[in-house]
Amino acid sequence: MRSQRDVNFRDLDGTDIAYVVCCRPDYAVAGGLSPKMKFRRTKSLMEGDGEFDLGWG
Repeated sequence: MRSQRDVNFRDLDGTDIAYVVCCRPDYAVAGGLSPKMKFRRTKSLMEGDGEFDLGWG
């Protein structure tokens, strides 16, 4: 799955910035919603994977 944001950042060679701005905050959001909530991501488009996966628990 490729998002429009993924296409734009890849076209601009900005995946490193995109990870910091768009992906990394997910961990803080999970912790801010509940200390018991866990966030998991093993693949990220912005880190060069062909797809992404994530999970909340």
